[in-house]
Amino acid sequence: MKELKNKRAELIASMEAIKATLEKENRSAMNADEKSKFETLKLEITGINERIEADNFLETEKRAEVKNHFNVGVERKEKESFNLAKAFREFSTNNEVTGFEKEYMEAEAKKDGVTISRGQLYIPASVLKARAEQRAQTTSNSSAQGRVLQGSNLSFIPTPILYQALGVTVYDGLVGGKLDLVSAADFSVTFGTENSTITDVSYTPAKVTLSPRAVNATASFSRELLNQTNPEIMNSIMDKFSYTIDKCLDLELYKKLSGLTNTISGVTTYANILTLEAATNAVPTAFLSSFRGRNFWKSKLRTATSTDSNFVWANDNTVAGYAAMASPQVPNGMVVLGDFSQAAVGKWSGLTIINDPYSNKRNNLVDFSVIQMCDVAIVNSAAFASCKAGGSFI
Repeated sequence: MKELKNKRAELIASMEAIKATLEKENRSAMNADEKSKFETLKLEITGINERIEADNFLETEKRAEVKNHFNVGVERKEKESFNLAKAFREFSTNNEVTGFEKEYMEAEAKKDGVTISRGQLYIPASVLKARAEQRAQTTSNSSAQGRVLQGSNLSFIPTPILYQALGVTVYDGLVGGKLDLVSAADFSVTFGTENSTITDVSYTPAKVTLSPRAVNATASFSRELLNQTNPEIMNSIMDKFSYTIDKCLDLELYKKLSGLTNTISGVTTYANILTLEAATNAVPTAFLSSFRGRNFWKSKLRTATSTDSNFVWANDNTVAGYAAMASPQVPNGMVVLGDFSQAAVGKWSGLTIINDPYSNKRNNLVDFSVIQMCDVAIVNSAAFASCKAGGSFI
């Protein structure tokens, strides 16, 4: 294309020369020879413009095709999953990605401000999001985690990922430094009666900051597994990487919640849960407990009377009318009721994967480090009511 543009510039210069001759000789019209030459130059320029336009169109289509290779929606799931798997398989075996996958990942990394070094694979946030949407459409959360961990050497037990299901506000694909969030934890409004003065809103904002922190997870896979040609196995391995990061975010969320001040000293009855409800300065969206707590509440009657057969944790997985969720990562004894949209998760860019084929070579394993910049914060603590002293049985 550069040659075409240079040629066009030469032709335009020739046309300008003819025009300059007319001005120099103070003529208002071209002679027959000049007119013929000018028309010939104009036709050549028109032809070059058409070729440049065609080249630009093809280049645009090529870039679109690159992105389509990573469009893992339902309609093109098999084809796009294969290409995504191909990228990781090339990286795990040859330490380098080629073709459209390389071009797309490098472009996304540049856009996200990420530098990819040799021996690193960058999975863009857009790919992670599309992959997560595909999993959500094709399988349930519990079976997904079982499939994700099958045949791996990861050293953790599959547990549900809850922060998204709880409704935590997620800021994905962040670029740059810190993200400041305003907490509306301290405000008051006085409404006057008819014909009286209305007091202005009194608002004292508090700031909560999400800061990019490196979340680093490690995993090991056998060389036999990495040499599989089945694209679903490759996709399953990459799912494990996303799962490890999500599990870290879940655990960090529970740590932040456990740092809140106890609303009441103990929660062992349905009446205690109603006390939590009354203490929240928001409309609760979910009830959170540990697995042991869930088992306790499923066998606990709402009122201790012989005529009441309603358990605190209902069969539709609700407590006091709110969606009820549990995780073994929640500390035993902790219960939380609140508006979980007032908790925030920040994710900067995508996943960076670094492979180490040497450290575990004697065990026939390849080690991987998975890094993403993330953070978790409680934006408005007044939106939650919690208790960390529910008793050893919950």
